[in-house]
Amino acid sequence: TRSLTHHPLFQVVLSLRSTAPRADGEGAAALPGGLTVSGTGGAAATAAKVDLGFSVTERRAADHTPDGVAGVLDFRTDLFDRGTAQGLVDRLVRVLADAAAHPDRPLSRIDVLGPRERHRVVEEWNATAKGLAPATLPELFERHVREHPDAEAVVVGDTSLSYAELNARANRLAR
Repeated sequence: TRSLTHHPLFQVVLSLRSTAPRADGEGAAALPGGLTVSGTGGAAATAAKVDLGFSVTERRAADHTPDGVAGVLDFRTDLFDRGTAQGLVDRLVRVLADAAAHPDRPLSRIDVLGPRERHRVVEEWNATAKGLAPATLPELFERHVREHPDAEAVVVGDTSLSYAELNARANRLAR
């Protein structure tokens, strides 16, 4: 069965629109066939159609040269708070700014995280600088068996084994 809480095909949309300015400079876009499109003057609060919806519009000056981009993020407030959504926007802006400043740089070399966020993720949360215990995997397992012999180690259907039982079976098999 499909969850009705998610769109059936995708949860995130990134759309890029490229429009030309109106001749009178009022911000509406001139389209082929004499049509114009203009904004409503302010985004009304609506229900998000997908979990995250990034909408980016390329701005053009009166002479049709690029004049930056403007963007909007719609998000489901039951999934994301304002701070999380702002963080996603900040990362997208960082990637776009880096790509614009260094158009020859491969995407793999563009840093999505800022310095503070990178420090938090790599240093505080990950703590990879700690040395590893000089023990083999079997030694680590044996230590865990000694510390937690009755803890559940394996469950298959209605059958479960404690760490002590699993260790005894493994040792019998190894002989």
